[in-house]
Amino acid sequence: MGFTIREQAIINDNFKELIRGGNYEKLIEQLMNDSQKIFPNKYKHLEKQSKGECDFIDLSTNQKYDAKLLFSEKDGKLVGSRNSDFGEWMQIKLDEVAEFSEYIEKRGQFDIENLTIYKVFKDRLATVAPDEYPIIFIPYPVVLDGEGLDILHFCGDLLSAIFTELKKKNLVKERKLYVIYPCVENALVIRCLNNSQREFFSDHELRKYIAYDVSLVSDEQD
Repeated sequence: MGFTIREQAIINDNFKELIRGGNYEKLIEQLMNDSQKIFPNKYKHLEKQSKGECDFIDLSTNQKYDAKLLFSEKDGKLVGSRNSDFGEWMQIKLDEVAEFSEYIEKRGQFDIENLTIYKVFKDRLATVAPDEYPIIFIPYPVVLDGEGLDILHFCGDLLSAIFTELKKKNLVKERKLYVIYPCVENALVIRCLNNSQREFFSDHELRKYIAYDVSLVSDEQD
């Protein structure tokens, strides 16, 4: 028996306000302080960053964190402009994620560095100071994931492949690298790419801006 992945996105007009001016950082702060496993301490968002200060600090250890949106310049224009085209933007994102399928099929002949999403990830990571832990916020489905779902063990994992390549290029060094992205049942997941530990959140602020319905449907139901 096979299955089909069905995805649907409902984007609120206020979505651009989440992106503008780093407003998504407030969502990240909430997730960090709600976390029980990935971020077990208390964290503060630094409002004043005029001198390039980090975005968050661990109040127990003073470890610094910097949040980056996985957006290219083109993404910013499509989402943040007066004539926002969310449909075109979402199709571009899905196409970029789909490039990974070609990488899997042509491994050895297709370099992961050619993936658009890898290039954007690499560029965003380069803007994080060496003493800060990066938190990459991805406000669109990038891998099929969900609490209790083992599908990642049976299909190619784009984020793991990106992390492996970044490590190979010595771009991560000794830092922890975190990602936040939506998953099945309109939930969000915080994931540490160093060990792939994940923590899921069904109640989160992103629901106000964009809702995802990502589901697995048995082919027998079609």
